[in-house]
Amino acid sequence: LTLHFQASIERLDSNRQKQKNVIIVCHMGIGMSQLLRTKIERKFHQIYVMDCISKDDLDDYLTKHQDVELVISTTSISGVKIPHLIVSPLLEYTEEKKLEDFIKQFDEPVRQEKTAFSMLDYTTPFLVSLQDDVEHRYMIIEKLAKVLYEKGYVEKEYAVHAIMREKMSATTIGAGIAIPHANSKFIKQSAIAIATLKEPLDWGTEKVTLVFMLAVKNEEQKMTKQLFQELSFISEQPSFIQKLTTETNVMKFLSYLHY
Repeated sequence: LTLHFQASIERLDSNRQKQKNVIIVCHMGIGMSQLLRTKIERKFHQIYVMDCISKDDLDDYLTKHQDVELVISTTSISGVKIPHLIVSPLLEYTEEKKLEDFIKQFDEPVRQEKTAFSMLDYTTPFLVSLQDDVEHRYMIIEKLAKVLYEKGYVEKEYAVHAIMREKMSATTIGAGIAIPHANSKFIKQSAIAIATLKEPLDWGTEKVTLVFMLAVKNEEQKMTKQLFQELSFISEQPSFIQKLTTETNVMKFLSYLHY
């Protein structure tokens, strides 16, 4: 629960940072424009309305406020070089959809800029196993811990202690994902081993198809926070999880790990 609440807070903060600076333009800059402002602010959280101004003041305002990203106007305007959209003061349903589509198109270049997951810095193709066919969750934990040990990331005892930890309480985080781990004192170097399962596996009270075995040192708190943000993001994307769990090529699997 804490993980999901924290992820929600992070998303809200992120959305605030991504808000578009908008001004509303009408004939006089008062009255109906304020009603329009209220409707827009209530229905479009990705918009920050900087001001409501009259058409006559537009050029001067844009000169003084070069951080304006979008102009929404109730009257025709010309000579404006930044994106702008004409709507009625009442912002009817069809115009809401028009504005929503306009913002999506406006955001498209940003969406195309993918950001790699930081977990890619802590895993390698040698630590990824796809379409595993095992009968019990302890078997996949042992397998991943063994790979981490053989590659020099953890002590040999890591597998035993990870299973002991699992017996205390299942390490599922929902959406078919499990994050088995053990005490950091058995970790030589932070790393993440990953496995997908050919068939959903009983994992406590849930079914699991995607396993991230975490071997992360305690002192790497910044990395841990980012890692759990990424895990939370994955857990909230069913189609993304399906894409990961059906992949059979390790390099393609790793290439998918982007926001």
